[in-house]
Amino acid sequence: MNSKNLIIFDLQGTLVKNMRPPILNGSKNILEKLLLDFNLAIFTGASKTETSNILKKLMIYPLFDPQNIITKGNYQKKPNPEAIFSLIIKNKPDKTYYVGDTRKDFRTANNAEVSFIYIGKQKLGITQISSLDELLNVTIKL
Repeated sequence: MNSKNLIIFDLQGTLVKNMRPPILNGSKNILEKLLLDFNLAIFTGASKTETSNILKKLMIYPLFDPQNIITKGNYQKKPNPEAIFSLIIKNKPDKTYYVGDTRKDFRTANNAEVSFIYIGKQKLGITQISSLDELLNVTIKL
């Protein structure tokens, strides 16, 4: 992997609504644009099969290196940062960002000492966004 910056996404509530498609507001388009400057990863509590099926159904599976998809059972559960550390070792990024929608995601990012971007209304992390399409505006500043 190259030394692009790394964005790690939670799956439920971040890329998809409650593990059911449709993908959140233009996420495929946003992910394709982010891929130009970032390596993309997923850290989710969903099973490997469930995650794979969702990503394939939404036609975003090819945007993620399979080694960058961490699912239930591969590592300690959130908020343990072990999975994030593994992604950092694999990708060797200059900077790492974790995008999520829960306090557990926030604690996971804090435990890993990476910047957190919160999708929601609470004041958590380095910035708050209400939808994934706003992430493009944020990444300009990152």
